[in-house]
Amino acid sequence: MRDLQFVCCCLTVLIFLWRNTLAERNFSCLEQLGVTIPAQSTFSTEDKNRTYRIFLGEEDFETLRLLGDVFVDKSEMINEYLERGGLVLVITRPTKWGKTVNINMFKRFFEIEMDEKGVPLGNDSVHNRVLFTGGNIKLSGGETRKLESLAVANFASAMDHQGKNPVILLNLKKVGGSTYQEFEDALIREVKHLYMANSYLNQYLVDKCSEENYQNTSNILEKIKLKNSLYFLSKLLFHHFKRTVYIFIDDFDMPILNAYQEFGSKTQDYIKVCEITYGIMRRALRNNQYLERGILTGTFHFGWMNDILGINDVRHSSIVDMTFSKFYGFTKKELDIILDRVNIKITSDIMKDWYNGYDFIGEMIYNPWSTLSSLLNGGKLDYYWKDTLNSSKVLINQVLLSDNAQEYLHQLLQGKVISRKNINKPIILENIQDNFHRVLLFGGYFNPVSAFCESNCYIHPWNLSIPNK
Repeated sequence: MRDLQFVCCCLTVLIFLWRNTLAERNFSCLEQLGVTIPAQSTFSTEDKNRTYRIFLGEEDFETLRLLGDVFVDKSEMINEYLERGGLVLVITRPTKWGKTVNINMFKRFFEIEMDEKGVPLGNDSVHNRVLFTGGNIKLSGGETRKLESLAVANFASAMDHQGKNPVILLNLKKVGGSTYQEFEDALIREVKHLYMANSYLNQYLVDKCSEENYQNTSNILEKIKLKNSLYFLSKLLFHHFKRTVYIFIDDFDMPILNAYQEFGSKTQDYIKVCEITYGIMRRALRNNQYLERGILTGTFHFGWMNDILGINDVRHSSIVDMTFSKFYGFTKKELDIILDRVNIKITSDIMKDWYNGYDFIGEMIYNPWSTLSSLLNGGKLDYYWKDTLNSSKVLINQVLLSDNAQEYLHQLLQGKVISRKNINKPIILENIQDNFHRVLLFGGYFNPVSAFCESNCYIHPWNLSIPNK
């Protein structure tokens, strides 16, 4: 009986969205692509030969691939991901380092392309594959663009997975508010978007519920079990496609971080936000027979997340891991190619002096937001990245107020390094002032260098320094 009630609840959402709103489908209609780009996110820089289009803050992989003149190929990450084990992968990197673009790339790669009825498209109609293998694609206005193949196309075993599974991508970046109810409403809105994008699934439910049930939509919260929402959607997708489902959650830490900054860590509202957020993830990723694999991406890894999720097969990749290190931020080679392409009148040595300094286990990484911002301002060097940190401002301010932090900052300002062990442990928000070095490290303020990293890197001291100017 409870299963039937839950089915009716989800149908309430599906029918309501289907009847009252045009589904926000992204069939990647190239005829529409050229007119959907926000003007404020598009910039250009000129040399004597041509104008280059650079997108700052654009998070859609397809837009960057088709319309940007500065595109950095990170697709080899897909092959590396497939080769590595782990049911669930948790990736943490500093803000504005390409996490959302990469997870969107993963979605484009794995997802089954379909029409408005949920029918998979034939080989002559799909185009996601061309985004990776290369070829000619027709843009708006009749223009044709020839794409070069990406790195992942060189791996036949990886390409066997392209376009074979349904994908759920939930973004929690905008989940916030001044009350718990506002947080919950924001979560519901994000889940509604997912159901709306898959409204064809109502065909499996329409016979199980009465008209009055799905007409009554006055209180959406009472009609859908929010903690079950991703799990149930994965179940529907599995029954439709007969394929297990990839579940990707971007900015998984934002609801927790926003709640901490709004309510503090010792309030009921904060605890309730943590419970509902982790509850959604736990139900979707733990003991879900419809799950293929899952990825969580964010900036901070909080202490009680592992216990709450209760998933045994979880792999982590952080700023101090070699795995996937070259796929976030720009490598030295990538930055050289970008500077050569746009022909900005600034030397690479000067650019690197300002925006390098992140030595991720031997891989020198450059801040992508700052470098692109500089290019868009004609090569002007400035502290662009500081304007992106509003979401963690309270967290940063609190750790800087501790006595230990003041002592460490004094050393750093003298050009010294600070040495710390166990830097890869999760952050404990309830004891935030004891987590000074971890907050600043994972936030992107420190460059970590291990003195001994042939094996068991985490048990050895790490030297932390200021990465750049």
